[in-house]
Amino acid sequence: MKWKKASFTVEAAFIFSIAIWVLFSICYLSMYVHDRTAVYSLGQHYLEMALENGAEVEERELREGLEEYLSEKLLISHTGKIRVKEGLVSVEAEIPLLLAIRFPFVKEILTGQEGKRIYLSHEKLNAPYIVWDSEVIKGRK
Repeated sequence: MKWKKASFTVEAAFIFSIAIWVLFSICYLSMYVHDRTAVYSLGQHYLEMALENGAEVEERELREGLEEYLSEKLLISHTGKIRVKEGLVSVEAEIPLLLAIRFPFVKEILTGQEGKRIYLSHEKLNAPYIVWDSEVIKGRK
């Protein structure tokens, strides 16, 4: 009877377990990148659609709309308290992206302790009103 060494089986068990962890890490990282990209692009898209043709929208409506719109699209993360600041010619939004993960070292690597803060800005599309207002402020009319 010939005896065969089982070294290939042991090596395969170690290599396979490491390969599974690497594969899951790549999948998880790709979902995180998706969420981050979705916040940038969909947040900008939402601001653009909300402020189309000079529409007047309150900061509260923008904040609630952004929270609802983004919560439907994200896979593994969620948004914290969104801050919206409306200026004379633009609207700025600060969106915290938080990971719902139980591994603190992964959370620290990807987003930091407080999460990733994403800043968006969009110009209002009511140029005639802004020109008229600036002329009034300067005293031309």
